[in-house]
Amino acid sequence: MSESVKHNAIYLWEFFLELLERPEFYQKEIVWVDKEEGVFRIVDTKGVARLWGRHKNNPIMTSDKVGRAIRNYLEKGD
Repeated sequence: MSESVKHNAIYLWEFFLELLERPEFYQKEIVWVDKEEGVFRIVDTKGVARLWGRHKNNPIMTSDKVGRAIRNYLEKGD
């Protein structure tokens, strides 16, 4: 498997965690509210959608699509 395929094959929650671990770059998009409890806040939904779209090589990613993915994830209880 190529490195780009491996990098592209992460879950949305893993992507959020990657952003949260680099606040010097992404604090305008996503921040910890309570790191110990795993609670975070998306500050800029369009910015996060743009970053996720870039990661997934999908330039038309929207915050609605990311929101739907989050809701589906929460409903499944993974």
